[in-house]
Amino acid sequence: MKETRLNDNANIYQQRNENKSEKEKWKDMNRSERINYFKDYYLKKVLIGGILIVIIVSLCYTIWGPHTEPKLFIASVDLAMDSETCENVHKDLLDVFEVNHDNKDHSAIQIDSELYYAIESAYGTMATQKLLTYLMAGEIDLFIAPKDTFQFYAYKGYMAPLSEELPSQLFDSLTEHFYTLTPEDETSEQVYGIKLPGLNKYDSRNEPISEPVIGIIVNAPHKKNTLKGFTYFTDHYIE
Repeated sequence: MKETRLNDNANIYQQRNENKSEKEKWKDMNRSERINYFKDYYLKKVLIGGILIVIIVSLCYTIWGPHTEPKLFIASVDLAMDSETCENVHKDLLDVFEVNHDNKDHSAIQIDSELYYAIESAYGTMATQKLLTYLMAGEIDLFIAPKDTFQFYAYKGYMAPLSEELPSQLFDSLTEHFYTLTPEDETSEQVYGIKLPGLNKYDSRNEPISEPVIGIIVNAPHKKNTLKGFTYFTDHYIE
């Protein structure tokens, strides 16, 4: 009987406690009880809410935030351009595309010249993965590489036939500098690149490299700008 009364009293106390408002419960608690209560009932909700806020803010910035739209992406593979040439080309193309040198829009013209040994060697494995990621994502417009490297990627189907990309007048004016290949599923040669003998002849160790060739990637994302960039190279680096 005594135990039953204790249970009844406990139940009555629990019911009274449950009938209290959150504010009243909070007032009746000491510091330790408040911490535990917060952990049990609110911490998870606060964390989830914080994560959702971060995701929403991040998405809003990605969609509506300030961005520098890329105008041209160039992959310079296997030392086709040395660092000095690469810097000069970047400055020239900023002028070609009327990008102010003094602002932060330099990323409008992107040149990745860190793609060394893209076919073989341990470093080449990393460079190849990086380059393939660019290609599969459709980020590259112009591809510049020594003949052997260019041929390797052209046979993989990444280069567009220039007869389909260049205006006929420009295409015909470059006849002497054609770089032609016969794809596996074709019976006749196609022009996939233009030789640029004036671009670079030596690597960082002053070793001769095969003549650089420039081509247009099949899924180049900035077609109009690609033609403009291509013309810049043929105007400046054909001897």
